Amino acid sequence: MLQAIALQWRLRRLQRDQRQIEDAYSPSIEAARAAGDWDKHQRETSSMFFERDLVDEEIDYLVTQRLLNLAHRHMLPVPPSGDENWEKGRQTSRFVLTREGMMRLRANIREDQRHSTTIVLGWLAGLTGVVGAVSGLAAVLDKH
Repeated sequence: MLQAIALQWRLRRLQRDQRQIEDAYSPSIEAARAAGDWDKHQRETSSMFFERDLVDEEIDYLVTQRLLNLAHRHMLPVPPSGDENWEKGRQTSRFVLTREGMMRLRANIREDQRHSTTIVLGWLAGLTGVVGAVSGLAAVLDKH
């Protein structure tokens, strides 16, 4: 639970960083465009996208690590390294799950959680029935 909260906090911070990068570069990109300085416009745009790619890769890395931790906790298979579910980051060279790989692993985790919840709810329903029967029997025996 705390890991999920920490991950959400870090993801929100990184998303804020993305907005700040855009806000920092937008005035100089617009000024270069207005002045017709296409070389400066290209440099500023490239710099902005480079910095955004770094943040995007950090987000992908954090999400990948979280999904792998959940898969290991549930003893689920993870995609083998080197297959189509993995990609190497252009800026950081770290391997992360592709969007498709993330979706597949999330679906497997959700299915396992759904299955576990169904089992627990089945036991809980049965236990509730037993407790109700015992209390009813106790009430009947108490009156006699």
